[in-house]
Amino acid sequence: MWPARIGFTGSSRKTTLGNTKVCDLSDEKGRIELYNWIAENHSDLNVLVNNAGIQNWMKIGNDDFYEKANDEIATNVLAPIHLP
Repeated sequence: MWPARIGFTGSSRKTTLGNTKVCDLSDEKGRIELYNWIAENHSDLNVLVNNAGIQNWMKIGNDDFYEKANDEIATNVLAPIHLP
């Protein structure tokens, strides 16, 4: 799985347009590390836009269906809920 690139723009005095942080939003540990990095390096940041998402081509009968569905749910549903 490709790690998501998080771009920062907005009111942080330390941040410039195009600044990115690479993290794996499908992994809870990656989301926690991202949160801690933002808190430490950009504590005045008040907006984070999550533009990460995945879509896997799959059929319910595929051997790897559960794994692919779980990856989609973790990235597209759980990550945005967990980040705030």
